[in-house]
Amino acid sequence: MREKIKLTTERTSYATKDGFAISRGTLHEIITVNVRLTAGEFIGEGECRPYARYDETPENVLNTIQNLASKGEFDLTNEHLQNLLPPGAARNAIDCALYDLKAKKRGEDLWDFFSINKPRFLRTAVTVDLREPQEMLFRVRGLIAKGVKIIKIKCGDSFENDFSRLQALIKNQLKLQARFILDPNEGWTPETYLQLQEYFIPAGVVLIEQPFPQEIEEILAKLPRPVAICADESFHDEKDLPRIAALYDAVNIKLDKTGGLTGAFKAAAAIREAGLQIMVGCMTASSRAILPATLIAVRFSAEFIDLDGPLFLSNDIEDGLIYQGDKILLASAPIRPKQFSRYLKALSDGWKIIGSHALTKTIKTKNFADSLAIANQIGAVAETLDHHPDLTIRYHACEISVTTHDADNLLTEKDFILAKKIDEALER
Repeated sequence: MREKIKLTTERTSYATKDGFAISRGTLHEIITVNVRLTAGEFIGEGECRPYARYDETPENVLNTIQNLASKGEFDLTNEHLQNLLPPGAARNAIDCALYDLKAKKRGEDLWDFFSINKPRFLRTAVTVDLREPQEMLFRVRGLIAKGVKIIKIKCGDSFENDFSRLQALIKNQLKLQARFILDPNEGWTPETYLQLQEYFIPAGVVLIEQPFPQEIEEILAKLPRPVAICADESFHDEKDLPRIAALYDAVNIKLDKTGGLTGAFKAAAAIREAGLQIMVGCMTASSRAILPATLIAVRFSAEFIDLDGPLFLSNDIEDGLIYQGDKILLASAPIRPKQFSRYLKALSDGWKIIGSHALTKTIKTKNFADSLAIANQIGAVAETLDHHPDLTIRYHACEISVTTHDADNLLTEKDFILAKKIDEALER
């Protein structure tokens, strides 16, 4: 008998810090739709951001998800879900929640579930939203001071302003300190592009996202191309590739467009097969929506990563991602004390946390030789993971203490992964 899964939805409102402006308008509030799948003690979560550009609203996305739930269809595989809903926000939230639930049932995170090695951190582009040229320059300098290496500049409001933005980058020689992505959000005409294109390289521009509306994008085949051009609004999933592959150099994958991780994996593989570069991007959303996208960026070695959505919210989810400059901390991010109990549940009895800085366990042994043998087993595991505990060998015990030194001697996921692998090795 299949385990029953309860599906619930929630509409969540987030205020933006200072408004978030693009060529289509300014956001002072964003609405996300969250899906929660509960199976016994396990809960899987997913988040999507309905986007009006794609005829999505929080109401119609919620209705789509709730209609599916009323038929019991949510208790299906991720693969079957692809046939029930089109690519888009609703499918994304359910798809990611299903994977999150599966991983938690196995006592894993999504990285382990998909067998992807989690890096210590990812570098993301950080966005300067649509601002007057002088304000843009001020914000760009602020990001460079924080060590940000690639900066996305929203543009497309007028030729005069975009010309001034490029001239400000050139005059201040900022390309010596950072690289730039221009994102007009379909706001340019071919004439504007032609007038600006000679300034792209002197300004340090390395990529332009979706310069024109989809309806006129075929003109790209006839225009000079001093820097790479990336499809965004024109691409949802791999079915769009035959139409756009000859027009663009790169493609922006967003889970809210592909309809979740299942679609994103397929899309990324198809993009690579077509010989195009990959950008992994996001809507302005919470960390719950961003974390799954980091897997795509790592698995496919994305040339461009633009996963800074939570930085523009006045408040993120409680256990959100940790950003340091342009780094998204992953394996090296300290775990918050309120999360400790969840991590301990995945370990064998006897593991304890001392303060916030050490995960410890004492293993009782018969004699010194037994203690030494256990220490050697632990050492082999540690070498495999390249993460090493402190071991104290006593006549009747082997004491283990784990911490992450490059996270200021605090506990990170690396410590709990090591502890789990030690458990598994000693059970054999």
